[in-house]
Amino acid sequence: MNAQTNARSIEGFVKDDKGSPVKGIKVLLDNAVQIVDSTLTGNDGFYVFNKPLPGIYYVVTADSRYKESKVNIQAKAGYVTEISLVVYPIHISQISDPPRKKRKESHNDARGAIYTGDDIRKMAVPR
Repeated sequence: MNAQTNARSIEGFVKDDKGSPVKGIKVLLDNAVQIVDSTLTGNDGFYVFNKPLPGIYYVVTADSRYKESKVNIQAKAGYVTEISLVVYPIHISQISDPPRKKRKESHNDARGAIYTGDDIRKMAVPR
């Protein structure tokens, strides 16, 4: 396939919600069937996919520090398609842990009897 049938490039910048460039974030080029290319942003947040086939793509960020950013674009033969993305950091409070089961408090005495919860609190020796 010659270079004239391909798009020249799909390129742009990835910045955070404060407008600062994001270095080293993975950017994927997805044609809705598969990921056709991937790259990392440079120090200035710039990424480029060279000579993709003309068509419809998703440009997607993939980094555990940020929420996914996804934009649908069309690459045309012979053209540069510029698209910049904004990513938002994931805060620890947004990561959900599965609920934990409460452990039953229990105690065995010398005779092998098992006491739980309220029984143990009643057994507490006053000071």
